[in-house]
Order: sequence, then structure tokens, then C-alpha cells
Amino acid sequence: MPFSVPHDTFREVVSSPLVYVGSSDYQKLLAIKAADGKKVWDFDTAGSSWSTPAVTDKLVYVGAVGSKPDYMTHYGAYFAVDRSTGKLVCRTRPAPAEIDLQKRRA
Repeated sequence: MPFSVPHDTFREVVSSPLVYVGSSDYQKLLAIKAADGKKVWDFDTAGSSWSTPAVTDKLVYVGAVGSKPDYMTHYGAYFAVDRSTGKLVCRTRPAPAEIDLQKRRA
């Protein structure tokens, strides 16, 4: 049975034979067989994956907003995932900007 992709998926990347897509409802990066729609693996981004995945011969890169454990502060993270297994290779969280919102509004 083909995998049902949620309505909140964003730009997919087709890299034969798989399609890679991020989802904010599922909070996952998904690898789906292009031929039959079956899910190969999913990776928990623990946040909304609104970015378009970037695919190389070995890795899939994706960003997510509100990644755990920083969900409420919305720092987000970037992930490098093994293309064949869906296992985490690297997680990077960018430093939050130091912004004084009161001064910006003035």
C-alpha cells in the first residue's frame, strides 16, 4: 500500500529510485519509493521540516524549526542523514541571534 504523504509536505527531491520529503505534521524526513509510494525509512526531525532536502550520493540534508529539546524557543536544527539507512550522521543547531526586540520596535 502506498504511503500517504500529509498535506503539509514541502518541496520533494526525487533522486531515483527514492523521493525525499520533509513534513511538519509528522515532524519527519521521509524516503519513499518513487515507483510504488512505499515508505523506505523516516527520520524524526523533532520539529517542522519546511526546507527542501538536499541530496548527495551518501547523505540527505534537511533543516527543521523547533527541534527538540528547544521546541518552545524555536532554535531549530540542521541534520545530515544517511541516504540509504535514514540514520543520523550529524546534527547542528545554529546559535540563536541576540536581538533586543524592544530596541528594534523603537
